[in-house]
Amino acid sequence: GRVYNVESVVFSTVDGVFVSASYGKVASTGSHPAIILVHEVGVAAARQEWLSSLVFEALLESGYNVLALDLRGHGGSGLPADGRAQNVLLVTDLEDMHLDVRAAITWLRTQTSTDNARIGVVGNGIGGNIAYVSMGAFPDDLQAGIALSPGFWDQELQPLVVGGGIVPFAPHSMLYVVGETD
Repeated sequence: GRVYNVESVVFSTVDGVFVSASYGKVASTGSHPAIILVHEVGVAAARQEWLSSLVFEALLESGYNVLALDLRGHGGSGLPADGRAQNVLLVTDLEDMHLDVRAAITWLRTQTSTDNARIGVVGNGIGGNIAYVSMGAFPDDLQAGIALSPGFWDQELQPLVVGGGIVPFAPHSMLYVVGETD
């Protein structure tokens, strides 16, 4: 196998949350397209979900720089300093997770290794919903997205939507991949 430069990075969102991530760069010089990976919500391993999968390495092998996020309240990323009594993830945090993707886009744009005209997003589970919301919220910044088994349901198994009320909202170029039982 090849050896890739993967570094830990931290950047801030517009609402003051510090987001940690792992950034893998293609070894060759010049700028390359970049993919932001958004993990399932509620998993203990967070971005490690992507780092330990074949996806991260396969994207690097295919010439993409890869940024695997720890969404707010997961892994090394914090929660908003909003005076909450406990350090627990709230539904309102889910509504704002697209801001973590926005911060990732902003950070990627500072990297000379990134082709700013070719940034995409891939999300798994609720991360797939966040990828979709990000595509609609930032249509000029993200060129393509993939939602792998997206979903978010309440206790009665009614679908819930994150990102409601975002104006303007213009999702495009989104691929949904779902299994038979999704």
